[in-house]
Amino acid sequence: MPGALPKFETGPKTYEVSVNIKAGLVVEYVAGTPTQPGLSLVQLSTLTSLKVAGIATKDAIAAANQAALLAFTSGDGFPALNASVPSESTAVAKRGEFTLTYSNAVAYGDKVKAAAAGQVALWVRGTDSVEAIIGSCQEQGGVGAAGTGKTWINVL
Repeated sequence: MPGALPKFETGPKTYEVSVNIKAGLVVEYVAGTPTQPGLSLVQLSTLTSLKVAGIATKDAIAAANQAALLAFTSGDGFPALNASVPSESTAVAKRGEFTLTYSNAVAYGDKVKAAAAGQVALWVRGTDSVEAIIGSCQEQGGVGAAGTGKTWINVL
């Protein structure tokens, strides 16, 4: 029997975004039909999501929002093309240390879960499913609500 080689062994995998996404946000898998063949869709995470894909590593604009940004009228009234519009796809990393935004206060070493709008929140023992854990706070002094801090992420 021949050997089997993995499609992705290391590094982030590319996904198409269903909504506009900024780098450094937690994203989750979402059903739908992507416009780019071979890609799957992701969106911003929801609270305690069990479908976390990882962390978006670059900004991306959803395909539905691309047309309005690509063409515009310049200051002198002539049609122009904006070549600086971000792609509709982003690379999503599943493992590593990232600076993320926290929706509530979290102490150093506490486990975190996905929160709404691509943030992370404190994972609560006895309340949240162990499957919701996506990493841990790595900021020595902890992180306050709406603050940013180093976070170790390890998404399966």
